[in-house]
Amino acid sequence: MDFEAFSRSILETGAYRTPESIRRGIPARLLGGRAWWFYAQVLATVIHGRFVSAGRKFGRRQWAYHAFLMMRAAERAGGSVTMEGMNALRSGPWPVVVAANHMSMLETMILPCPVMLYGDVSVVVKESLKHYPLFGHILRQTRPIFVSRRDPRTDLKTVLSEGEKLLSEGRSIVIFPQATRRPWFDSSEFNTMAVKLARRAAVPVVPVALQTDFQGIGRFLRDFGPLDRTRPIRFKMGNPIPVTGNGREAHREVLRFIEAAFREWGLDVRSGPEQERREEYLPEAAQ
Repeated sequence: MDFEAFSRSILETGAYRTPESIRRGIPARLLGGRAWWFYAQVLATVIHGRFVSAGRKFGRRQWAYHAFLMMRAAERAGGSVTMEGMNALRSGPWPVVVAANHMSMLETMILPCPVMLYGDVSVVVKESLKHYPLFGHILRQTRPIFVSRRDPRTDLKTVLSEGEKLLSEGRSIVIFPQATRRPWFDSSEFNTMAVKLARRAAVPVVPVALQTDFQGIGRFLRDFGPLDRTRPIRFKMGNPIPVTGNGREAHREVLRFIEAAFREWGLDVRSGPEQERREEYLPEAAQ
């Protein structure tokens, strides 16, 4: 399946599954599960993207295509990708704030692909990524929102101010509201940043549950860990949720959706106390 066929599948059905022909292909059989081969393919994609972006603007179609190549690299390394519910954006409002759990570096490379088939997208990412050789140049052209992950208050102000501006221009925002990558889901670690931004910009929040522990966390470089081809790569999108009042109920709906998906997949749910401290929600009269 090429990029055009993948795009049609997402736009028409909202679903995708890795074809067996890819998983059983020569690269997967000979090199599948070898981390170095996967990262070599990622590097090749980044180099190609840097070459493309040098001569012209790295627009939405170019970004979506290169994100697709990242997904294909994981598949050819033995990964099995499934996506469902991605057509929730087809007839709904745009732009939106997409809120997903955070498990590995893989989702930051892949998730924007199906989302940006519907329109322009910006992603909230850690600031250190802009200093990566080659990749940093491409990333800056996608108009991301950089956060330090060291100062939550400053990060929130940055996301609210820059995110509101981008949303007003018709760009959806993808946020991973967890400071730490986890192979499990704990609602107490999932902050309210996405709901706060959606409320301020008067747009819906869209929940996404994902499983990307196919790529582990590296011992020395966290973004370059080992691969476990026994772990499926999954993305499940829910319907847009309107944010009303102080946003508490919308946040609960996001948590419920992700928890339900984790239980459906047989993954660990560690239900901590929901973060309901008053200061975490905007007052109803706030602008």
